[in-house]
Amino acid sequence: MRRMFISLDVFDTLIFRTVAKPEDVFDLICDAPGFRKKRIEAQRWADAAASLEEYTLEDIYAFLPGHDPVDVAVYVSSEYGLLKKTGSLFKTVIAEQRTENILHIGDHIISDYVRPKQAGMKAVLYGERKSKKS
Repeated sequence: MRRMFISLDVFDTLIFRTVAKPEDVFDLICDAPGFRKKRIEAQRWADAAASLEEYTLEDIYAFLPGHDPVDVAVYVSSEYGLLKKTGSLFKTVIAEQRTENILHIGDHIISDYVRPKQAGMKAVLYGERKSKKS
């Protein structure tokens, strides 16, 4: 069987920014005076110092003392062997992150809304499809 791969752009394709310019996001993630200007400058420094074509958030934040980069945890149900529809994956996320202050967004009423709420998370139902399997 021939395998198929998918390559996806994340920002403005899978994740939509509701700001006029990408840099406007900096005003939303930190309200410290001058952060936006410092963050833009740090990105310029990271770009100039990069030995590869691309650089990471850690590279950028190395030029921003006192500010930590955004830490993103990705939970894929198949990698954990747990399901959203049973609520097991959400319980694991809460346990590993040591907080219930988590927002889950999804399109299935049970798997993406009811189960995360039962686990203690906040949940938002987005574009529900009743026949979708989860």
